[in-house]
Amino acid sequence: MASSTENTSDAAAISIPALVSPPAINVTKLSKDNYHRQDAVIVAILFSTISENVLIQVVSYTTSAAIWCALAKSFSSQSRARVIQLRTELVNTRKGSQSAHDFFMQIKRMTDELAVAGHALHCDEIISYLLSGLGHDYDSLVTAITARTDPVTLEEVYALLLTTEARLQHNNGPPIQPVVHVATRQQHFSSYRGRNMYRGRGRNFRDTYFRDASSSNNSNGRNNFHRDAMICQVCDKPGHSAKKCYHRFDVTYRDNSAKINTPQGLMATTRSRSG
Repeated sequence: MASSTENTSDAAAISIPALVSPPAINVTKLSKDNYHRQDAVIVAILFSTISENVLIQVVSYTTSAAIWCALAKSFSSQSRARVIQLRTELVNTRKGSQSAHDFFMQIKRMTDELAVAGHALHCDEIISYLLSGLGHDYDSLVTAITARTDPVTLEEVYALLLTTEARLQHNNGPPIQPVVHVATRQQHFSSYRGRNMYRGRGRNFRDTYFRDASSSNNSNGRNNFHRDAMICQVCDKPGHSAKKCYHRFDVTYRDNSAKINTPQGLMATTRSRSG
């Protein structure tokens, strides 16, 4: 009892400090000022990041909440229309003449836009759009994918699509001729062209070619022919002209030659030879 009495008296002797109230602060006014400053910063950021076409629709709003609500209403209607348009394009998209890579990326781009708009497609749906857009050349690929029981990823479909395209290009390409056969054909064509290069070009071309080709060979022979066919008028001997004759200044030789050329001279010469 004595100990409990002593503890009670000690606890009563401890003085409890009085509560001190903080200075009065207008919390409502401070929060309101901070809100307006922060909202002005958000409005400035929105205006700086929005394109000019969209800015015209929200430029009259002064708060970020009003701007955001206007943008949400505007793009929600556009998003619904875009989703319908993308789904229609997915149904109607065909590979056609474009490459397998371009066709795959076209389908992937539209499905990514649907995911951004909040309408993401499952992997099986995307694969079904891909397979429905392929032509009859890819029937084997469509059959192989649809017959599989295990799940198929887009990466596997893309790899199989490229492999099938490469195989089709290999089978439908032009046949490759052996190098020896090509060289033989080229040699045969060259020899055939050499034999018939004058046959289809007319007589004038053939005559001109042979005349030009033989002109250089006959240039020297032509001079010798003219020199051999030339007959001197003084001595009546071939091979030189009268101005180069040794007897051109010999009056006696010229008189004798003149007598021989007359009928009397010829008769005298004949008699002398016969006698």
